[in-house]
Amino acid sequence: MHDDSTAARPFAALPFANPLATAVISSLLLATALPAMATESLDAWQQQRQLQEGWAQPTISSVTVSSVAGPASATLAPAAVASTAILGNAGDPGSWRTDEFKADWGLAAMGAEFAYARGLTAKGVRLGVFDDGAGLGHPEFAGKNHRSIRLAGVLADGSLCPAEVIEGPNSCFRTDGDQVQLTYQTLEPRYAALLNRNNYFEGVTYGTHGTHVSGTIAANRDGSGMHGVAFGADLSVARLFSNSVAHLSVSPRMTLERNSKSVSAPTAAFSQLYEQLEQQQIRAINHSWGLATEPSTAQQMDVYLSHTVFADRLAVMATASRRTGLIQVWAAGNTDAPNPSPQQAPIAGMYATLPRAQRDVEPYWLAVS
Repeated sequence: MHDDSTAARPFAALPFANPLATAVISSLLLATALPAMATESLDAWQQQRQLQEGWAQPTISSVTVSSVAGPASATLAPAAVASTAILGNAGDPGSWRTDEFKADWGLAAMGAEFAYARGLTAKGVRLGVFDDGAGLGHPEFAGKNHRSIRLAGVLADGSLCPAEVIEGPNSCFRTDGDQVQLTYQTLEPRYAALLNRNNYFEGVTYGTHGTHVSGTIAANRDGSGMHGVAFGADLSVARLFSNSVAHLSVSPRMTLERNSKSVSAPTAAFSQLYEQLEQQQIRAINHSWGLATEPSTAQQMDVYLSHTVFADRLAVMATASRRTGLIQVWAAGNTDAPNPSPQQAPIAGMYATLPRAQRDVEPYWLAVS
């Protein structure tokens, strides 16, 4: 998910597809919502969810929500009438442990049912997701006021990129949060049969990570499937990654070779993101991504955090939290290797470690693993 050009490599980012990390992230996002949720009416919330449960038999037309940045919009699945109550009871944590609740082991691991029994569902709170896009048309997001954020590079004449161009002299960045990342994959013809046998095929693949993360955070509690930790929250979603093309081949040593082309998000896109987060009064945002190559020592980390290549972007991020109190949640890393001890564990990624260089943002920064 990054350009092959040298200049783009420092900004290359990869999503973290670790279910545990996203579950922990979501619990922290819920924690940011708790003070505002203590007086929520369970009866009012149950009535709303009963209306949403019948999404499969829509009775009204789709609702279009315009983004702050421009005409981009998220078309949301309509709410419809249903008759089955799906919430637990106030003061009774056990009543919340339904099959839907148990479908995600992380909810019980974090004790989410105790928060729900106190009336804490994140209703009225807006949370952000910055990832590879989210499929807001999925029924688990039906009936909510979710929004899509548009990001676009700035052209030489000061106008915004009108349409994504992945490579060449006119390449420019433009994404909508409710449009998941697409990758068109081609295969070297002479190795196509070998690649097929190893489950690599030509065609389009769709990014699923951002939708997964968004569901872990705020999927509806509607009596089916699973539900998110902060199932009452509304989401604003943005996409960091452009669409891409990838060509697969096999090296003389019989290892997979991937040549990918994409366009990296410019610093202007980050400025647009945080402006819209502030306008939409986002309480917390989840970032399950990091650099393609992270620092491996404290000395390297200090070089990264003080490097001019990253200065503008890090300043935008830090300033947003200072100005609005925005909580920013970061995946500490992207490894499934066992870590025998804290001393032997890899250090967190650069973005997750920003308070090392700018200590005043530490109250707003959560690095989780």
